[in-house]
Amino acid sequence: MKFELDEHKRNIPDENLIADLKKVARKLNQDKLTQNEYKANGGKYSSDTYYRRFGSWFKCTELAGLKKARSPINISVEDLFEKFN
Repeated sequence: MKFELDEHKRNIPDENLIADLKKVARKLNQDKLTQNEYKANGGKYSSDTYYRRFGSWFKCTELAGLKKARSPINISVEDLFEKFN
């Protein structure tokens, strides 16, 4: 068995990655996009690709001009316990 790389998905320019996010959001007629929505609606690339390239899903959706689908989880332990006491 010979191992071959899928050449058309290597070294994708940032612009192409961002354009694909926008395309899926447009398809759904939304101004925000979750990873699950992206994958379920024809997103070409893995969310891992976006993480490696941009550092987070929030960063790449921001670059695409989309709103955050949820708030980042940056809650301190103290704040978390304060909210539930």
